[in-house]
Amino acid sequence: MSLDEAEEILGGEDPLAILSLTRTSTMEEIKKAYRKAVMTYHPDRNPGKEEWAERMFKKIHAAYVKLGGKA
Repeated sequence: MSLDEAEEILGGEDPLAILSLTRTSTMEEIKKAYRKAVMTYHPDRNPGKEEWAERMFKKIHAAYVKLGGKA
C-alpha cells in the first residue's frame, strides 16, 4: 500500500487515534499496537461482521503505513 492509498483510506482520520497511540509513541510501540489491532479486527475472527472487520483491517493497515510502517 502506498502512502497516497493510505491517506485516501484514512480520509483525514488520525492514524494515532486508530491505533490508540500518543504522539510520543516509538516505532516499537506502533508495531505492537498494529499487531494487536490486526488480530482483533481480522475478518476471520469476526464472524457475521466480515464487512465491518475488513474496513477496520484496512484502516489499521493504512494507519500503520502512514506512521512509517512497511506496506
